[in-house]
Amino acid sequence: MKPSPTLCHRVRFTTKQVGRGFYRGTRTGAMGAHTEWGGYLIDWRRVRHYNVPDLKDFKLTPFVTSEMDPTPRWHRTETGEKTEPKLVDGIEYLWDWKNKNYQEYDEIIQYQAEQARSLVQEPATTGNGSAEDLMVAEPSTAEATSEKAEPSRSVNP
Repeated sequence: MKPSPTLCHRVRFTTKQVGRGFYRGTRTGAMGAHTEWGGYLIDWRRVRHYNVPDLKDFKLTPFVTSEMDPTPRWHRTETGEKTEPKLVDGIEYLWDWKNKNYQEYDEIIQYQAEQARSLVQEPATTGNGSAEDLMVAEPSTAEATSEKAEPSRSVNP
């Protein structure tokens, strides 16, 4: 096979042909220059400008339904005061999940309790086949009282 002149020519890489770390950018360079006092002067000839169409009778719309009411930014309390809605973090989400799905949560706790009981009832082996290997390990009284007082839970919200 004889390579054609186009095959012999080194073609520039694209971002899909090389791994991470190869950023081609937009080849625009700096948008200005640094001053000797630490400031930055913007050269407005190098800044990109976009022409926005007249939005008065604009036909294109974003992919948002027009049937949905706008989401209010502020909520009114029973006393009529404006309040900002509270943000939800992960712990509050887990508490809410626990309160609304208590059947599923109880099954998880029961499963974990069964697993703990099976681990306690397994024979403690020394590995030499003696009578000690056949004894069933029983929890101490301190462990038994702590398990009754505070069952273990998988989610600690």
